[in-house]
Amino acid sequence: MHREYPENTAPEPADVDIESIDMDTISYAEELALIRRYDDVLWKKGNTRGNLVRLQAIRRGERDPAAEPFSKQWLSTHGRLTSSAAKRALGEEFETMGEFAAWACYATSLTTVDHVGESTATTIRNLRPTLVRWFGGEEYIPQYDDDQETLVTDDTDEDDGNEEAAEDDPSITASG
Repeated sequence: MHREYPENTAPEPADVDIESIDMDTISYAEELALIRRYDDVLWKKGNTRGNLVRLQAIRRGERDPAAEPFSKQWLSTHGRLTSSAAKRALGEEFETMGEFAAWACYATSLTTVDHVGESTATTIRNLRPTLVRWFGGEEYIPQYDDDQETLVTDDTDEDDGNEEAAEDDPSITASG
């Protein structure tokens, strides 16, 4: 017996946008499409609808995870950081999640904070996927400037000008 099935009307992940969808009237198929689309930034546990609502608030600019207070409890829960001295030092060092996340994700060295050794630094670096989820995407994590000098400069025009000046100046001679 041959059966005819209706055409699949479920939206594809690219068809739904978390910023514009109404979470109060969302269909189950739209919710599944959102989950597939934003899988890399949604929490894997807990209330899926609540996670989508949180992500929507972040993406719309209604919620700023960077301004949320940083706590030692967050480190215990999400980072499994067990060193009390390190948690206390980090709690004193950072006031907001934005400050902590920027440092944890982008600082050149994490061992510059008291009581943070190599193993603790590795544990903190491993928090990156958790922080990406917390912020709703890496683009929402603030940038960090640790005053480290870079080895490569982007200002090549200035260097070229100095070389040209050296070529034009007869008092500068090459030795060797």
